[in-house]
Amino acid sequence: MKKILLLFAGLMLIACNDNDDSVLLSPQEQGVNFNRVGKGNLYGNSSENITQQNLVINTEAEWNALKAAMDASNNTTYQFTETEINFDEYQVLAVFDAVKMNGGWTIDILDIAETQDNILVNLDNVRKGDATTVITQPFEIVKIKRTDKAIVFD
Repeated sequence: MKKILLLFAGLMLIACNDNDDSVLLSPQEQGVNFNRVGKGNLYGNSSENITQQNLVINTEAEWNALKAAMDASNNTTYQFTETEINFDEYQVLAVFDAVKMNGGWTIDILDIAETQDNILVNLDNVRKGDATTVITQPFEIVKIKRTDKAIVFD
């Protein structure tokens, strides 16, 4: 029993050695603050010509073009928390799911984390559809502080 305790104590000393300053925190410990700008569904039966995609928007011109496309069939952007973005300070991340043949779907930005090299955007479909017969295309749009790091959607 003493040998097992000594072995365990030795392993703990090795595992707790803090001489390595190059260890990075995990992405979950380096969360990136983001503000939701808009979330919902497009109802234009693909007439907006927005495909399933993830976008990083860095300019007012790109932002205005996206808003115009989203409003092509229905006024969607009226529900946004803000429509004017200071692109000197922020970037916009927009995620669009595929067109769904029924309602009840979502595309969700669960969290955003920063690593040494990247900004990682964690996506999921929290709601998986229901019995409504409305054709929808889920989206979520957020803004983050401007960064030069690559943005990776997962």
